[in-house]
Amino acid sequence: ESSTSYMKRLGYLVSEDGKVEEPEKFLLRMEGCIKLYAAYIQSTPAYSNKPHPHGLAHGWTWLTRVLNLEPIPNVTAAILEVFLRVAGHALHLKYKSQFIKLLNVLYKDYLPKLEKVTEKRKKYRLRLCVDTTA
Repeated sequence: ESSTSYMKRLGYLVSEDGKVEEPEKFLLRMEGCIKLYAAYIQSTPAYSNKPHPHGLAHGWTWLTRVLNLEPIPNVTAAILEVFLRVAGHALHLKYKSQFIKLLNVLYKDYLPKLEKVTEKRKKYRLRLCVDTTA
């Protein structure tokens, strides 16, 4: 698989002339998408008596699935940090001790994997987020 097709599969934008999106722009775009998703899953549907079509349970599933994947350099740390900052409180209110257990798994098992592939600044931001959330 070529480098360009791998980047495209990850979600990088590739122009018609084959130019791949810059990593910092990609991370900002991904962080924006995750912020929106994290806000959406904890929102209350307006003008509806029906349950949320994509509520906190889906966010919990997303989080556990990410933690079961091998980390992608810099990307995984960034999206986890943003997701926990936006939706962490709501997940803690709903899942209580299970959320704390998940944070412990993240801290003890997943952070060491992330540290091998992530630059220092992003690693530090995620560790700080987990420390202040737990």
